[in-house]
Amino acid sequence: MFIKYLSFIILFFSVLNSQTMEGFGSIGDFSRSTSISINSLGYIYITDTDNNTVYQYNTDGELINSIGGFGWDNFTFDMPVDVFASDLKVYVADKNNHRIQIFDRNLNYITGLSQDNQDLEINFAYPTSIVVTRTEDILLLDSESSRVIRYNSVGEVLSIIGDYDAGDYALENPSHLSLLDDDRLMVVDGNRLIVFDIFGNPISTRDISFAPESIYYYNTYILLTNGSWIYYLSSLDKTDPIMLETITTLLENESIVDLEVHENMLYILTTNRIIKHNFVIL
Repeated sequence: MFIKYLSFIILFFSVLNSQTMEGFGSIGDFSRSTSISINSLGYIYITDTDNNTVYQYNTDGELINSIGGFGWDNFTFDMPVDVFASDLKVYVADKNNHRIQIFDRNLNYITGLSQDNQDLEINFAYPTSIVVTRTEDILLLDSESSRVIRYNSVGEVLSIIGDYDAGDYALENPSHLSLLDDDRLMVVDGNRLIVFDIFGNPISTRDISFAPESIYYYNTYILLTNGSWIYYLSSLDKTDPIMLETITTLLENESIVDLEVHENMLYILTTNRIIKHNFVIL
């Protein structure tokens, strides 16, 4: 079992670092994109904060739909910073409007989660990251209070995670969320990676040498971005993240902001476009 596991790591790492990794062009022309999410149907969703727009593409790079513009009504945004897509719904963190907007997969408005429909004791402000579990529990990063709030599908609060009373696991500078196996939650908190269980109880924390700009969990592995670089980390590994060799040429003033894997393709989101690369694990 150990040999099989070690061989898998070597194959994974060698494929990512291969100088012959095949590129498949780029998608989109964004003003300042911030996040990407791809559902199992192959629909790609992008947030662009400068344009206050959410875009929907297919994996062939065709623009299917877009919604947005600056505003406070449904379908408009004031700095949409993060997006999470399931097969049926799309969740957008509308930061400066202090809300989460929820759409169907065709970007038709369904409902929202905001200060207007919450008890005052559990208000959140400036949500900056969002993930949704398989049971449609919503976990949002309340950046004003440096905590994560977990809601069920009808908006009831299930738990508050990493609040000031969490001791060594209290969040100080949280920036991004990711779901691990069994819907465990990993939070990027400065240069710390903190893991909580599905009930919000702390499991582990570890320091790394830099503060990641985004995090993506894939098949027991963690991919981190930091400016022009992508790093690799095994969720079981206690060493520092490993910098991958350059797999694409970035344009001037372009940086990597997020990434996702879909059907053996790596979708790298930069500030201005999506770059596609072959991503095969044998």
